[in-house]
Amino acid sequence: MTAPKKKRKFWDRLKLKYRITIYNYSTLEEVWVQNISRMSFFSLVGFLATLIAAIVAILIIFTPIREFIPGYADPVMRRTLLMNTLKTDSIEQLLRQQEQYMENLKIIMNGGVPLERDTAKKGKVDHSKLNFKKTTEDSLFVSQIEQEERYTISMSDVRKSGTDINKLKFFPPLKGMVSNHFSPSQDHYGTDIVSAENQVICATLNGTVVMAEWTLETGYVIQIQHDNNLLSVYKHNYRLLKEVGEHVRAGEAIAILGNSGEQTTGPHLHFELWYNGLPLNPENYIVF
Repeated sequence: MTAPKKKRKFWDRLKLKYRITIYNYSTLEEVWVQNISRMSFFSLVGFLATLIAAIVAILIIFTPIREFIPGYADPVMRRTLLMNTLKTDSIEQLLRQQEQYMENLKIIMNGGVPLERDTAKKGKVDHSKLNFKKTTEDSLFVSQIEQEERYTISMSDVRKSGTDINKLKFFPPLKGMVSNHFSPSQDHYGTDIVSAENQVICATLNGTVVMAEWTLETGYVIQIQHDNNLLSVYKHNYRLLKEVGEHVRAGEAIAILGNSGEQTTGPHLHFELWYNGLPLNPENYIVF
């Protein structure tokens, strides 16, 4: 019987009402009177605590205050981390392509057949079973190339000053199909030539490389300064074969055709020709 009595006494004590009175110190007049029990007091305190916790949670979730919480990254930092991740992935892919390119060069120098992208992932090719005998088609191809090279004009005899550019013999940087023509009104100051991927791009005249670097919009770009204030520009390359300061001759390989940069739509060369700071239409001087 003692336990129920204790419980009743406990609940009775919670229900007991107390009188809270505020007096005027000077006149002893009652200013404010409130009757309250322990139960109502605890209920009020619990309600206020819950209300404050809810307000704090809403402020943290829906306002920038959450950025002051340790370990929480702000949107700018998260966006930066995402961009760095994408750039790292692009760099890794480029490194894999360069490794495959170097492996293909080694195979070609050893007399083998370069690996395709699919076969490079699966493993090396057994070259012992391949037939490397010279065919009639190979002989005809070599003869054709030698015949074309016979008529390649050297630029060494062109005077450095006072030369009419219409009399210069420009070497085609790439043989292919013109996909986009020279159009200054549309801010297109060159000619786009489409050809098979990984084709060699050649210098159009003798000159010195003044730029060879990567740009976000046009990928790998190389620029060559020629005599008579002529400048040739080659954009969207897969790989550059020359460095700044190197002297190149007309027809010498300077880059590999590619698909680099944000403004590219496929493997092609964007070729520009500038004279005295003004763009020229390359198709007026070169047959692609």
